[in-house]
Amino acid sequence: MPSLSEARASNALVHFNHPPVAVFLGGTGGIAASTAELLARYTEGRIHVIIAGRNRIDGTKILSSLAKALEYRESEADNDDTEMLREFVYCDASDLRSVRTASQTILSILEKLEGGAPRINFLVFSAGFANLFSSVETKDGLDLQLMMRYYHRFKMAYELMPLLRNARDQGQDAKFLSILGAGINFPVDPNDFGLKHLGTFRRVFKAFISGAASAVYNDILIEEFASRERGISFTHSYPGLVRTAQLDFSFRKHWLFTPFRPFYDMLENAVTVSAEDSAEWMLFGLLNANTEGKGFYRRGHQGQELEADGYDEPKRMLLRKELFQHSISETQAQEVSLSM
Repeated sequence: MPSLSEARASNALVHFNHPPVAVFLGGTGGIAASTAELLARYTEGRIHVIIAGRNRIDGTKILSSLAKALEYRESEADNDDTEMLREFVYCDASDLRSVRTASQTILSILEKLEGGAPRINFLVFSAGFANLFSSVETKDGLDLQLMMRYYHRFKMAYELMPLLRNARDQGQDAKFLSILGAGINFPVDPNDFGLKHLGTFRRVFKAFISGAASAVYNDILIEEFASRERGISFTHSYPGLVRTAQLDFSFRKHWLFTPFRPFYDMLENAVTVSAEDSAEWMLFGLLNANTEGKGFYRRGHQGQELEADGYDEPKRMLLRKELFQHSISETQAQEVSLSM
């Protein structure tokens, strides 16, 4: 388990022969925004950054801060004076059509940037939603928590996979990171991945079940992608308790928490970490994921690798394939078509 200073020191050593391309879904605030800022800082601004999300104002502010604080300086070593990309793409992660449109838009932007071989070196997901008290369906008929915490991640990763393959085939880093809840043990029903056929008793707890199941699905997701896409690394990280707007919203939303608000305020700084510190560990996990061996990593809140026992057992492998096919069907996922 690396200390915060060790994670920083390791991240600061990052070096790329060519400016990498990083795409952040949910990068308009919190951990992903801080991760984008750190990656730009450690590369001295020599990185193409696309942030996708709903909040264009916040996303544009983050991109503008990268451009101002880390203006690209021409490198005498490679004499590359290409302007670094700073682009915002609208994406409503609760809407399948919006996710598809965002995937196509990202492809179009990168084709203009690089011509016939658009690439993504780092694909990072952090957009989420948490509600332990009520379950809501999206207009596509999907559970909102499953959509926000799993389905949209699968869909966009599946659709943009050709761009990660391009990076890999060019001998560059090709890395995927999902920030949610690695290592959670919770039983899932292969006959009802979408939680549409819960019994009367379990339906009462659907919000809790969907929250836990979505974390397990992300573990399964990286295992199956890694088995299919050799040469690309897949990481699922648990950030722990981080001081973000989403965490604060979760504790303020319900009236039951009102009497405990002063206690929560007192403990917040003691038991949580800042988004900036969490991002150092998330970035450490992303950068230190290699493609040898199993090709996937589960990581804890301080970048430590978590055990993944049983991932290659026949029962688990069947579960992976069943969830993968379910996810393709449920999200109508199709790989983007690259121009020849």
